[in-house]
Amino acid sequence: MIVYLFEAELPISDAQKGFRKGDGLYFNSQLLQKAITVARRDYKNLRIGFVDVKKAFDSVSHDSLWVACRRLGVPEHLILYLRRYYQASNTKLKLDEQLSETIQCTRGIKQGDPLSVHLFNAVINLATESLDPKIGFKLAPSTTVSYMAYADDLVLFASSDAGLRRNFSIVKEQLALSGLKINAAKSATLSIQCNRKKWVCNPRAILIDGNAEVPALTIGGTYKYLGARIGANGAQHSPHEQLQEALTNITKAPLKPQQRLYILRTHLLPKLTHQLVLSTLKSGRLKYLDLIVRGAIWQWLKLKIKLPKSLLYAPTREGGLGIPCLQYTIPAMRHNRTCRLMTYKDPLTAVILPPNEIVSAPMIAGEPVDSTVRAGQIHADRAHSCTDGKGLQYHRGVPAAHDWVAAPTRLLSGKDYIRINHLRHNRMLSRSLKSRLNRNTDPMCPVCVNQVHTVAHVLQQCPRTHGVRIRRHDAICKFLSDRFKAKHFQVLWEPHFRLSSGMLKPDLICYNNEVAFVIDISIVSDSVDPDTVHRQKVAKYGVPELLSKVRAATGLDLVIPSALILNWRGAISPASASSLKDVIRKADQTILSCRTLQYGVYIWDTWHKSTAIEFVDLAEGENELG
Repeated sequence: MIVYLFEAELPISDAQKGFRKGDGLYFNSQLLQKAITVARRDYKNLRIGFVDVKKAFDSVSHDSLWVACRRLGVPEHLILYLRRYYQASNTKLKLDEQLSETIQCTRGIKQGDPLSVHLFNAVINLATESLDPKIGFKLAPSTTVSYMAYADDLVLFASSDAGLRRNFSIVKEQLALSGLKINAAKSATLSIQCNRKKWVCNPRAILIDGNAEVPALTIGGTYKYLGARIGANGAQHSPHEQLQEALTNITKAPLKPQQRLYILRTHLLPKLTHQLVLSTLKSGRLKYLDLIVRGAIWQWLKLKIKLPKSLLYAPTREGGLGIPCLQYTIPAMRHNRTCRLMTYKDPLTAVILPPNEIVSAPMIAGEPVDSTVRAGQIHADRAHSCTDGKGLQYHRGVPAAHDWVAAPTRLLSGKDYIRINHLRHNRMLSRSLKSRLNRNTDPMCPVCVNQVHTVAHVLQQCPRTHGVRIRRHDAICKFLSDRFKAKHFQVLWEPHFRLSSGMLKPDLICYNNEVAFVIDISIVSDSVDPDTVHRQKVAKYGVPELLSKVRAATGLDLVIPSALILNWRGAISPASASSLKDVIRKADQTILSCRTLQYGVYIWDTWHKSTAIEFVDLAEGENELG
C-alpha cells in the first residue's frame, strides 16, 4: 500500500525517469540525442555533464531519506514508521567463532525492497531541485532542459562552461548533504561550440571535482549512458569491433557448433541489441553487422554452399536457424518503442518526436515489419517459397520436434549437428544442386532412368538405398515400441491380418489392460502434407473388419487406429503427435526428428559408397547388344 501511494502521490520531478512507469530509458536516450542533434543542426552552444554517483544506493544516509520525504509532503506519522523500520536494520560480524557487538546501519537503502527506489528518487529529487532553472539548453523556442535523471545517472545541460560549472557545483553540494559523492573518473563532459556556420567538439576539461578533472570527450570519444555509446555525433558508435572480437573468441573456444550458435543467439546478439536500439545506426551499418555474423555461421557449420538468408533468419519452428536479422529487427524494435513513447505523459515528448520526424516501420519485400515476431514470419514465408525451403513448410505443426536446432544439446555430436543441418536445408551436394551452380553439370541420377538426382530422390526413391531406408523405418518403429513398453504396454511387431479385401500388416499393435493402438509408421516426402498421410493411414487401418480381429487378439473393446508420420526433413504430423501425446513427450518428438535426419545422412552416405549396378549403364549395355 505504501509503495502504491508513493508511486502515485509523490511529486517527483518529471525529469526523473528511473523506476517509474513508462519507457524512461528510451525517453532519456532520445532526449539526449535530440539535444546533440539540435546543437549541431542549429549551431547552438551545448555543454553536457554526465554525473556518476559513487556507490549511490549503498552510501545514501538514512537521515537524508526523511528530509527528502518531508520535503515532498509525506505525513510525519509515515516518516516515523519508515524511520523505525530502518532503525531495526542492524548486523553483527563473526570472526573466529566470536560475534561482534550490534552494528547499526545508518547508510544505504534496503536492496530488493520495492519502497527503496521511491525513497532514493526522493533524495535525488532533493539534490536536483536546487539547480538553477535559468541554466539549460534551449531545445525549442519555448522549451529549455536543465537536467535529466535515471535513478542516480544524472545529465546536466547548459549553454556555457560557466553555467555547467555552477549547476555541477550545486548538485555536488546537495549530494554531499545526503552522504553521496561524485565519481569524477567515471563522469564526463561534452562540449559543442559553434562559431557562425561551424561546430567543433572542444576536448578541454570544463569541470573539476576537488583535485580531479572530469574527463572531456573528444570528437571521436563516447560515453556509455544507459547502455548506449553517446558522443558528439550522437549514438552512432558501431559495435562491429566488439562483435568481431566476440565471434573470434567463440570460434577459438573448444565448443560444438550448436553451442556456438546458442551463445550467439541467446547471449551475444541480445547483449548488442539494447545498444543498437538506442543508437542511430542506419540500415547499411546494421547490414554489415549481419554480414559479420553470417560469415561466422558459415564457418561454424562448414557450409561450402551458403544458405539462403531467409533460412538463416526464419524461426526454428519454421525450419530456420532462428538467428535474429539485425537489419530488420533493430528498426522494428525502435519503431515499437517510438510508438509507445508518443503516448508518454511528458511535455518534452512533442519536442523529441515532432510529427514530421516519426519513422515508419521497416519493410521486407514490401511488407511492413512492426515486430520481431513479424520479421521472423516474413523470413519464414520467404524461406518456404524458395527451392531449398519448400519442404520446411510442415515444420510449424509440431514446434517441439525442432528444439534441437536452438538448444546446446548433448543429443548430437558436433559433426552430426552440422550434417543434419546440411540435409535439412538441402545443402548436400546432389547433382541437381550442382547443376544449379553450373549449367554444364548433368542433374540426372546415374542409377535410375529419367530421375533427377536430388536429396529427396536418394532418401525416398532410389533403389540403391532401399535397404537403409528399411533400417530407418525399423529404427523409428523400435523407438516408438520402447516408449510404449515404458508405459507398460505389450507390443506386437508387424502382425498379419487376412481380411476379405486382402492382407494388412500394421507396424505395431500396442495394448495394455484398457486400450489397444493399431499403429503404422511412415517417413514421407517433404512435398506431402504429413497430416494427409496420417488420415489415410487411420482410414486404412480403421476398417471395422480389422478392428474386430484386433479386439479378438487383445481381448479389448477399445481399439484406436493411429499412425506416426514424419517426413525426411524431420517434421512430424500434428495429428500423429496429438493422437500419441500420452506416449510421445516433447523430448521424444525432438529425438524422433533427430533420428530421422541422422538416418537420412546415413542413407546419403550409403548411396555414395554403394557399388550396386547402375541401371542406366545396364540399360545402355542391353541396347548395344540388341
